[in-house]
Amino acid sequence: MSVRPPPTRLVNFPTRAPLAPLILALTDENSSVRQAAKAALRQIDRQWEISETAKLVIPKLEDRVKHKDYWVSQTAADTLAKINDMQQRHIEVADQVDPEKQKRELAIAMLTDTLRDMDRDLRQAAAESLGRIADIAVVGPLVSALDDHDEWVGRAAALALNRLNWNPGPEDSSRADKMKSLMLKV
Repeated sequence: MSVRPPPTRLVNFPTRAPLAPLILALTDENSSVRQAAKAALRQIDRQWEISETAKLVIPKLEDRVKHKDYWVSQTAADTLAKINDMQQRHIEVADQVDPEKQKRELAIAMLTDTLRDMDRDLRQAAAESLGRIADIAVVGPLVSALDDHDEWVGRAAALALNRLNWNPGPEDSSRADKMKSLMLKV
């Protein structure tokens, strides 16, 4: 029989790395493990429900909702509901704290449309402007603009993505290479 360390020993982790196994442990078949995971999560991060890690384990929790053990299934459903509820509240609070959100969304929409304009100078200016808006919504249009038929527009998009510290995922490796080649020409 192995002895698990008490949850309090997990408090000193510098990252949220232990959150994923702890969130999944909330649905363990053993009720003691579920209780320990719950206590550890509260000690590590009182807002674990709105973490990126919580979003990442949602598919696994959804699978556990179908578990044959009632308590595992019920706890998984409760955990999913809690994550969803807390993330929705977080979004609502962020919207209230950020009164400029509507203006920013309108600007992003207009600039994104301008990326499809016939005028190269307008497309280039739009890419440069999108790079000054710190919003995840600008990344997709800028990544697409890397493939613009005009090299200057592509360069502006590459510089904008660089300014936003865009880290491409494995699915974007060809575009990341294109971005690097465009950046070398600057």
